[in-house]
Amino acid sequence: MSGKNWDRVPIDAQSVDAPLSTAAIFLIVTVGSDQAALSTAASVLSELDDLVKNVGFRDLSGRLSCIAGVGVGLWNRLSPNRRPRELK
Repeated sequence: MSGKNWDRVPIDAQSVDAPLSTAAIFLIVTVGSDQAALSTAASVLSELDDLVKNVGFRDLSGRLSCIAGVGVGLWNRLSPNRRPRELK
C-alpha cells in the first residue's frame, strides 16, 4: 500500500459531550532537564496520533482515544517562542 489512506479508518476526535467510557488511564510524566529527555518527549508527542490510530484500528468498537496535555514549563522548553495564547 502506498501512502496513508486514513479515510477507511472511522476514528473521530473525542467528543466533549460523549458519554463516559468504561475505563480511563491517567499518566503523568516528568521530563528530565537534559536535551536527550526533551528530544524523547518531543518525539513521543509527535508520534502519539499515529500510535492511537494503529492501536485503535485493532478494535474499532473500543473507540480508543488519547488526550495529551503539556504544562507551561515543558511547553516553554519544547517551543519557547510559539506558546499558545491560552497557555498561562
